[in-house]
Amino acid sequence: MNHNCERRLGTPRRRGEKAKPADLLSASIAENVRLAAHRLETASPILSEYVTSGKVKVVGTRYDLATGKIALL
Repeated sequence: MNHNCERRLGTPRRRGEKAKPADLLSASIAENVRLAAHRLETASPILSEYVTSGKVKVVGTRYDLATGKIALL
């Protein structure tokens, strides 16, 4: 695994064990949502100011197509 990815995603397995594709996918999706939320929070001076003042909150979610459920991340 790339060291940069490992720092960002964490290790989705114990040393010596192979990562399950579903675990890696889930960790990748969660990290992508976190990064996208951070980019939104800092995208513009106006939005950033509202986030800092507490007038606006950016939250990351994951939508599960199979179940229709939304999970806050």
